[in-house]
Amino acid sequence: SALPQAATLQVSVDGAGWTDWRWDEAANAWEELPTSVDPQTGWLAATVDELGLFRLGRVSDENRRDSPPITGYPNPFVAADGSQARIDYRLDSPGAVRLQIYNSLGQPVRLLVDEFQEVGVWSAGWDGSDDEGMSLGSGIYYYELSEGGRRHHRSLVLLR
Repeated sequence: SALPQAATLQVSVDGAGWTDWRWDEAANAWEELPTSVDPQTGWLAATVDELGLFRLGRVSDENRRDSPPITGYPNPFVAADGSQARIDYRLDSPGAVRLQIYNSLGQPVRLLVDEFQEVGVWSAGWDGSDDEGMSLGSGIYYYELSEGGRRHHRSLVLLR
């Protein structure tokens, strides 16, 4: 069944070269999911939008990828009823996490995450509004992930 929003499937394994697989009822076969592998912790992470039957397997070369600490998409982001930009980020250690959106003047406009989180790949959505729910104008916005004493920055273009 479909999930209200995408979720991250996380599994801990020893060694590299593993991936997640989902059973595809229509094809009556296993489907390999693009999977991020954290070499330090051994965690696998795959983003899914449906519940289902999953298993572990070896990672094929075409699905092997390093995951950057933070990414946002779509970019540019067209804000419309119900649409959201998605910001995915990877945590290598558990701890306090803060994910904030800033305008082009460096002023904070929206706090998306401010909580303790475990190791893994996480996602947050932004609908193009500020903390009061007011729609922000078209422009370049910056998102900042603060975690483990580090800060990661990226830009996101918002179109109206």
